[in-house]
Amino acid sequence: MFVFQLTETLSLLEHEKRLRDELKDLTDTRNARLEELKTLNDEQLKLCHILSEQPHHVDITAVPSVRLLQQIKEHILSLECEKVRHADR
Repeated sequence: MFVFQLTETLSLLEHEKRLRDELKDLTDTRNARLEELKTLNDEQLKLCHILSEQPHHVDITAVPSVRLLQQIKEHILSLECEKVRHADR
């Protein structure tokens, strides 16, 4: 993550540009995480419907942490394994 530090060698315009660049980077990260969360949540809901299981509640309006996204991926993987076990019966 970018840590903004003021230096006396940069002009005010240069500081503003750095802040705008950081805002763009953070906004891009936010949008990417929200899009990934929506995709993962849709996949989880589909698998839960197939398996007749209750999905884990996911707040799709909050920006998820990398850790939360990983937990959701692991849950989806376990659901996919369960689906394969059901198909093999």
